[in-house]
Amino acid sequence: MIDGLDVVYRVRETRPVWKTRPLALGLAFLVGSLLLLALALMIEGTHFGLWFTGKVGLNPVFLAAWRYLRWSIAVGSAVLAVELLYHFGPNVKQRFRGSLPGAIIAVMSWIGLSYLLGSYFRHFDSLDKTYGVLGAAIALYVWFYLSGIAILLGGEINYLLRASRQSGLTRLERPPQISAIPDQSNHAGAA
Repeated sequence: MIDGLDVVYRVRETRPVWKTRPLALGLAFLVGSLLLLALALMIEGTHFGLWFTGKVGLNPVFLAAWRYLRWSIAVGSAVLAVELLYHFGPNVKQRFRGSLPGAIIAVMSWIGLSYLLGSYFRHFDSLDKTYGVLGAAIALYVWFYLSGIAILLGGEINYLLRASRQSGLTRLERPPQISAIPDQSNHAGAA
């Protein structure tokens, strides 16, 4: 993913291998943990809410609010995971909040593509009939591919926003151009 984000940001990797490999391992562990948290909350969030409400003795209103809170935490942890990839992955200096729009778009497109792929697999179950046991592996690889596209799409959006901010700054810093041709509007009115 680091190499892919370097291509998206149009930079060359100048960091030494002894810096990028531990960075890649750390990002894999941290991003993987955040995405597992999001996945666990999406799959088992209701059971955890029931267990937690019973153990602590909370009001049942918490259980009603937990339905929305768990999705917010899951999406927030996924956005944070992608944001960490965008901040530490490419070989560019940038602010942490500067890549937030791309992370939000990447997670939203990732959720949308995952939903569409799941809908396809639910309605067209011929993949299992055609490929047998390998159908699940093919489906998983297609999902990995679409997830990578979503993450790289968000990185491209971040690059374009960053480039537009930088070109806006250079436009503001340039002095106004003074024309060498005299203004003809005053002379035309006198005639």
